This record gives sequence, structure tokens and C-alpha cells, in this order.
Amino acid sequence: MKSISVKSISLKWKLIFPFVALCIVGIGITVYFSVDSLLSTITSQERRVLLGHYNNLLIQMQVRSEMMGSLASSIANDQEAANIFAERDRDKLYDLMLPLYKKLEKSFGVHQVHFHVPMARSFLRMHRPTQYGDDMSLYRGTILEAYKTGRVVCGLEHGAFGLGLRGVAPIRRNDVIIGTVEVGWNLDARFLGFLKSELDVDFSIYELQENGLFGVVVSTLNRELPLQIRTFAEALASPVPLILIEPPSEPSKSVLLGTLSDYSGLPILLVTVVLDRSDIKREMGYTRNMMLAVGLITILLAAVLVYWIVGVFLRPVHEMVRLAGEIASGKRHRRLPDRPLDEMGLLTQSLNQMLDAINKSREQLERYAKHLKGTVEERTSDLIASEVKYRTLVENVPLVVYRLASDGRLIFINQYFETLLDIRVEQVIGREQWRRDFVLQDDASRMEKALQNMLEKGLPMRVDYRCKNTAGDLLYIVDQAIPEKDEEGNIVFIDGIMVDDTEHHALREKTLKAEELKTLHDVSMQLAHEIRNPLTTVGGFARRLLKAVPREDSNRSALEIIVQEVARLESILKMILSYIEPLELHPHPTDLNRLVAAVLEKQESVSRDRGVSLKTNLDPELEPVSVDPALMTAALHALIGNAVMRMNGGGTLLVSTQHLPETCHVSIEYPMERVTQEDIEHFFFPFVGKERDFYDLDLPKAKMIVYKHGGLIEVAEDHNGSILITIDLPRA
Repeated sequence: MKSISVKSISLKWKLIFPFVALCIVGIGITVYFSVDSLLSTITSQERRVLLGHYNNLLIQMQVRSEMMGSLASSIANDQEAANIFAERDRDKLYDLMLPLYKKLEKSFGVHQVHFHVPMARSFLRMHRPTQYGDDMSLYRGTILEAYKTGRVVCGLEHGAFGLGLRGVAPIRRNDVIIGTVEVGWNLDARFLGFLKSELDVDFSIYELQENGLFGVVVSTLNRELPLQIRTFAEALASPVPLILIEPPSEPSKSVLLGTLSDYSGLPILLVTVVLDRSDIKREMGYTRNMMLAVGLITILLAAVLVYWIVGVFLRPVHEMVRLAGEIASGKRHRRLPDRPLDEMGLLTQSLNQMLDAINKSREQLERYAKHLKGTVEERTSDLIASEVKYRTLVENVPLVVYRLASDGRLIFINQYFETLLDIRVEQVIGREQWRRDFVLQDDASRMEKALQNMLEKGLPMRVDYRCKNTAGDLLYIVDQAIPEKDEEGNIVFIDGIMVDDTEHHALREKTLKAEELKTLHDVSMQLAHEIRNPLTTVGGFARRLLKAVPREDSNRSALEIIVQEVARLESILKMILSYIEPLELHPHPTDLNRLVAAVLEKQESVSRDRGVSLKTNLDPELEPVSVDPALMTAALHALIGNAVMRMNGGGTLLVSTQHLPETCHVSIEYPMERVTQEDIEHFFFPFVGKERDFYDLDLPKAKMIVYKHGGLIEVAEDHNGSILITIDLPRA
């Protein structure tokens, strides 16, 4: 469509556009290179200015460092001071140096005068006379360097009271170095403020901190520059200053980042020189706008001139176009008047020849049109009816109907796809791997293998897989597809259907489960009844024999063992019958907290007699749960009663409830003197290993009650060696 619209532009504009475009390009290039040249010149000048300010800062620091070194050397050469220092008379030395210190402080801005004894131990600070004796050998390299070389050492260094320019000179007596004296000048905001007032730029000094970040030591700005840490690191490692013109974080500034080295030449600090370029940008904008305005006026004048010239040349062409339009629209049937044999005359002859051919063809078309009209109307009616029937069938059938291109790309799918998976058709149309959005990962490889086999071999496909809709529901899908081929056997497209087999799958699963449970239940019932009959007979005869045998009879002990074992088997049988006994639920919304409280109230007297304390931690936000109150009460009664009976040494039994997103949670926790893995594994089926009481017989039934309600019950040993029973029931 774009190429057709361009071709249909008037010839006048086709001539005007190139000339105007040429003017625009020429003037634009001129303006661009002019502005770029001016910008390059200004940028170069800015770089020189920033470097000049940076070098000025270095020179100022170098001058002050050398001045500090000269002052330190003068003090070191004072023999009177050297003699007092050699005697280590601190008070006398302080009295001698105090007038000189005040004079240096007033005249030269000296902040520190400091005497040290070997090796780098503080002797007297004129600026803090009460603080002395501290060892500075770990961080004052200038002092050690002066001892080592015997020369004056000056430069930038950290001290006990901050960063400064320091000069250290050795003090000699009889050609023996007896100590050193230091004169220091703090590198603070006053110095940077002085430079700012002189140079009209801002300075900031940064230091690499222990956390790996660069922090401001002193600055004339009221904030830190928002530069990235890698920019600071690059500047610190660079042998030359790093200059940023209009950095992204400060578009109205130009920034120089350079290093400050200590007395040994090691870079230890970063200094930023910030130049405000707002005025430069304003002047640049004005110059650019003026140049653009001049260029625009020139373009407009050129366009007007070209428009007038083209109009003069195209006036005959417009006349011929008008006549050709009349011929094309059928309004003109007469031949055009002859013209001179220039380009317009030749065009007139061609149009007359075309007009004759059109008149002849028009007569033939009128004859054909009468016959074709009836045929087209008949075929169109049949096609519309057929399309309506097909679309109605495809859109309303309860199947997902789709069509794939030969490369597996989805080109059509009906609306039932949205109904089944709640995924919009627009999200999958045009995609090759469109099934990946909903097929489970475990089945995806099998599905893709079947699809690839169909695309490569041209064979029909039938594959079953699982998927999830947007609501998270699990669906079972049967996917069948048949490829359509051309005469050469190549796949043209693939038609397929997807059938929702979820209900049939669930029905099959439920049928198999029901058959398994019914078979297990019937076998268990029959086995229990078969065991109970002979067991009752054996127990009855054993008890009768036991009553008939005197106590002194040697066979009585054997009979007692038989009676005890029969009684144990009878209790196990009763437990099995209780477990497989059919349960009929009558659920309705129930307050689980109230039900737990009622069960604990019934257990109060028994627990008090056994020295057991009953505690609760009930969640007030717990929602009602759909259970059979009678059966759930029986289950909790059996679990709590069994717990009370197992707590031989007394203790605390804690019953808690908790509201969870999908379940109501109940936990029963109580201590036992000795818990084995067998106790945990056979908790609900205590057939062996101990004697059973009333509550033991109801434990299997309690588990079945929880399962019948769709819940889960688990028993475990917590970290304190206690028994922890957890129950999770579905919320109502």
C-alpha cells in the first residue's frame, strides 16, 4: 500500500519534492557541520579550561607543600629549639615555640606544628599540647621517610586530625638525627572556597572508603555528584585526568576527575573540577535556532520558486490528464483534436488510438456482462450459504478445531479454545509452539515428539496429554490431527481437533478406585469374620478351662497365656473392624474451635487425675469447616484421650488451631518419656509392642474419619522429643 500511494503522487510534487529535499539536505548538512564545528571548538576549549583549573589546583598544593617543608626546615635548624628538644623538655619547648606557632598560624595559615621522637612517636603538638606519646609509624610515612633519608619530605598525607599538606624535616644535633618536626596545613573547605572565588568553578575531593564507595572529604558543592562508582574507579586508575562533557547525570555541567598523589607519588584521592555550562548551552541553542531559522526561510523561498516553475511546465500535462480521465471514466467518446508533433502531440495520438480500442471493447463487454451477472449472483449465493453453515458448525461444536501451516504454525482455531482453556485466540494465532503455554512439562516432550513425527513423515497424529487452564484446573486432552498434502506429497496444512477427556478420565479413575476399595473392604470384612468365629470359640473354651483348673495346677500358667493372647487378638480384631466399618457423613459448617473446647472439657477430669495440664492456642480468625460434628468429635476425643493416657509422667498437652489459605490446621502436641520410630510408624495401628486401652481401639477409626472428610493427618516427633499430631481439613 505504501508503494502505491507514493506512485500516485502528482507529477508536480514528484518534481518539487526532489528539489526541496535537495535544499533541505544541503542546508541541513551546512547547519549541522557548522553547529558541530562550533560545539567541537567550545568542547575543546572547555577541556583546556578544566585542565588549567586542575593544574592550578596541583600547583597551589605543590606551592603550599613546599612552603610547609621550608617552614619545617627553618624550625629544625633552630639550635635553641633543637637543644631543648634533645633534652626532651616538653614544657620549655612549648613556651619557646608558642609565639612562632601563633605567627605562622596568622601569617601562613599553618594549622599544625608537631615534634616527633624516633621512631614516629608524638612528642609535642603545638595545636594540641595535651595529646602526645601516640605511635604514628603505621600511617605517617613522611616522618619515617625523613628519618630514613635525612631530608625534608613534603606532600599530601592523612594525619591524626585529617587530611593536609605536610612538611617534615629531620632535627639534628651533632650530625645525629634526634627527631623530626612537622608543619601542616589542612586541606579544607576554605582552600577550595578560595579557589572557587578565584576561578569560578567548584571543587570536590573524594576518598575511597572501606566499603568500596567513594565519599566526599571536602567540597564547595552542597551535594555529591551523582556519578557511577565505576567512573570514579576509572579516574583513579587513569594516568591522565578523566573529562566528562555533559555527563548523563549532570547534563548542564562539565566534570574533570583527576588524582591527588601523596608525598611518594601514589594516587590516594580524587578531585573533581565542575564547570557550569548553562550559559554555553544557552548561547549554543540561540546560535543553532538562528541558523535553523535562516535555513528554513531559504528552503521556503526555494520551494515557492520551484513550485512556480513546475506549474508553468506542467500546465499542458494537466490538460492531457483531464482528457485522459474523461476517456477512462467513459464521459468522452469523441477523438481529441490534433496537436503539434511534440511530446504532447504524440501523447494525443496515443490517447486517440486508446479511445478507439476502448469503444470497441466496451461494446463486447456489454454483451458479456449480461451473461456473467446472472452466473456470479448464483455462485455467490451458494458460497455464502456454504460458508455460514461451515462456520456455524466449527464455532459451535464442543471441540477445539484448529489448522496448522506446513511449518507447524497455528493459522486458525475456533472459539471453543477460549472456553476450554481460558486463553484468548489472539495469544496463540501465528505461533509454532503454541501448546507450550498450557501443556504440562512432563507431557510436553511427548507431545512435541508426536507433532515433529507428523511434520517430518506426514503421518496422522494422536497424542494424549495433560494441561492446565489459567484457573489452574488440570485437564486431560486427546489431540488428533491429519495432514493435507499436495500432489507431490508435501504437507500443505494440518487439520486437527482437541477433545476434553477430563470427565472420562476422572470417571475411570473413580471407578478403578471404587473397585479397589470395595474389593479390599470385602476381603477385610470376610477375613475378620472368618478369624472372629474360631477366635471366639478358642477364647470361650480357654476361659472355661481356666476356671476349671485349680490354681496349683502346673497347666494353669499355660492356660493363662492362651487366654491373654486370645484377648489381645480379640482387641486387634475389634480395631480392624472399627477401621473398616462403613462411615456415613452428615457434614455442615462447624466451629472447630468450639468443638475442640468441648472435647477438652470432657477430658478435664481424666487429665487432672493423671497430672496432665491441658492448654489451647485457638486462632480467632479460624473459619467454619464442613464436617460431621459427631464423627469429628469422636476422632478428636480418641486422639486427645490416647495422648492423655500416654503421658505417664504428666506434663502439658497443647492443642492449637490455625487459619491457612486453603485448609484449617489442628495440631496436638504432648511429651512422652520415650518415643521410638515404631511408635510413630504404628501410631494408628498399635497392634503390637504394647497393651491397648479404650482409646487405642479408636485410633484407626479416627484416621478414617479425617480421611473421609477429605483431610490429612500426620504424626511426627518434634525437636523436643514430643509427639506432634497435625490435622489439615478443607475449608467450608
